[in-house]
Amino acid sequence: MNTAPPNAGSLTVSSPRRPADVSIAAGITDSLQQTFPSAPPLNLAGRTTLRELCALLKCCRLLLSNDTGPMHVAAAVGTPVVALFGSTSPELTGPGLPGDSRHRLLKSNAPCSPCFLRACPIDFRCMKGIEIEPVIAAVLSACASRPHSQDAL
Repeated sequence: MNTAPPNAGSLTVSSPRRPADVSIAAGITDSLQQTFPSAPPLNLAGRTTLRELCALLKCCRLLLSNDTGPMHVAAAVGTPVVALFGSTSPELTGPGLPGDSRHRLLKSNAPCSPCFLRACPIDFRCMKGIEIEPVIAAVLSACASRPHSQDAL
């Protein structure tokens, strides 16, 4: 019996809320689709209960996210995280315990970061400054360190 959810093998992509996050997410999604052509995106934003989210994240090989609640849930259920930090601090709000090698934390060198503001008064340079190539490299590295199983997304 295959216990994998429908669309197993898909990338799960949530809906970004801020304009800068939309362009960043689109660029990352495009690059990931080119890197993993057999894994079409699956948007489950707002479509799961907390229990369903926990179960889905437990089945994932990794989660690519910004600093969100689901990022912490993924770490709590043992799923490696590639996390992008803009206005928040990976040292203060990163997933899991400090130094947990399962997680890859990426941030830009924007001088205004971390500001911990929800809305940017400038131009979201903290998120725009995160290059796509290191994100893809972190995803590939995290995938390589966690073997694919029948139950993984």
